[in-house]
Amino acid sequence: MKVITDKSVFWTIMLDVSFQLIAVLLLLASNYKQSWNEASKVADLVPELRNKNRGLQGQLDDADQQLANYASEGKRQQGIVNSLRKDLGVLGEQLGEQREELDRLRPAGPVDLVILVDCTGSLKPHHEQLKQAMMSLFKWTPRLSSQCRIGVLGFRDAVVYRYPLTTIRPPSKDDSQAKLIKFLTQMKTEGAPANHAPAFREALEMLPDIQGRRQVLVCLGDIGPSELDGRIGYSSTEVQAAMSITQRVKSWAAKGNRSVGSIFVGVNDTDSADRQWFQSLAQPTVANFGSDSVDMFNVIFRSIEKE
Repeated sequence: MKVITDKSVFWTIMLDVSFQLIAVLLLLASNYKQSWNEASKVADLVPELRNKNRGLQGQLDDADQQLANYASEGKRQQGIVNSLRKDLGVLGEQLGEQREELDRLRPAGPVDLVILVDCTGSLKPHHEQLKQAMMSLFKWTPRLSSQCRIGVLGFRDAVVYRYPLTTIRPPSKDDSQAKLIKFLTQMKTEGAPANHAPAFREALEMLPDIQGRRQVLVCLGDIGPSELDGRIGYSSTEVQAAMSITQRVKSWAAKGNRSVGSIFVGVNDTDSADRQWFQSLAQPTVANFGSDSVDMFNVIFRSIEKE
């Protein structure tokens, strides 16, 4: 083994070694610093990751709460749905009832109405009541009939006023209502005996059997066919005439969709032969008979109304 005796060489070697150590230390220091920086970065990320984790956990907690809320809301909504279904069932029953009521209110088919009006002197105050009844009827016509035609025959000892069957429409469509009221206004009453037979004959001719149309005859008066001989009371001939008219009217009403209304405005005595005759005209039942001019609208309405 060679011993170094030269001090300069020794120091030279030592200096080299020192430089090498320093280089190693610097390298280690550099690596440590880099590791430290990386560690610092990781350490800096930890709080951020923790915050993000807390945020995600919070979102998860919120989601869980929302799910719980949705479940609770779902139960509430289901309760509402069940309640609505129950209410809907009740409403369905009510709707069915309303439909039945609506069907009753829906107008029947076409109707032809002929009114026989006594124009003798004693009927003057009742003509105004007839106009009022007709104006009330106009308001109900759309509910009673899909098409309503009205005709009028005014009579004394013969037919003296004629208004042909005319379709009655709302005032917005034509003046049919106004024309009929004007006609009724122009009918005058005069002293004369009442002869019903010609009036009923002509009225029934105005109402032949027409398929699909309801036909209605209404008579207004205060005395039956008891004046033909110019005397008070019924003679045998007048009784026969009264029975003939009644039989003809009943025979007509028995065919097809027909009815007869009668309004007696004379002395309201149940034993009156005139009152009894007017009552015998009501078809198909006595419900179509009225014994006062205020009953005009009700009698006409019942006579037209579908059964």
